Parts: sequence; structure tokens; C-alpha cells
Amino acid sequence: RVTVKEIRGRVATGVVQRMEEAKATLEAHSREIARLDWPVSELDALMPYRESAQAVQSRGDLTEAAEQLGKLVKRIDETVQVESARFAAIQAFISSPRVAQALTAAGAD
Repeated sequence: RVTVKEIRGRVATGVVQRMEEAKATLEAHSREIARLDWPVSELDALMPYRESAQAVQSRGDLTEAAEQLGKLVKRIDETVQVESARFAAIQAFISSPRVAQALTAAGAD
């Protein structure tokens, strides 16, 4: 026989664990992204061919990649917010008296 408390614990453990893993991954990737956030002038100084066509192409590619990275970070932030809201809704649902009554009734059968 499973109690409401055990179900809450299992759900919370599973969801919290996934959220913590996602948060750790997001933080690690954010640190990596921060290292790429250099001014183009500094990047030009690192490239010996800065005025060549290859440098212009590289700069364009880098700018495009940085924009895509920014969009990805924004989507990740939005996803984390949505998942946090869903987690809160699940916790509220599990904590509701209706769920406790339903589980108690199911256990009585």
C-alpha cells in the first residue's frame, strides 16, 4: 500500500532531480557561452588574416553563431520558467485535498 507521502516524495525526487540536472547543464553551458562573448575587435587581434576575405567570412559566421547562441539561451530560459511553473502546478495538485481523498478511497478498495 502506497501512501500519499510516498507518492509525493517519489514525484518530487524525480522532478527535482531532473530540474537540478537541467540547471547544472544550463549553468555549465552559460559559462562556456560567456567565454565566447568577446568584442570583435579583440577577436580580430587574435587573427593574423583580419583584413582578408576569410576574416570577413569568419566574422560573419561568428556573429551569426553568437546570435543563434543568444536565441538558444533565451529558449532555455523560457523552458526553465515553463518547467518551474509546471512543477509548481504539479506540487499544488498533489498537495490538494482531492488527491489525498482519491488516494485514500483507492486504498480503501
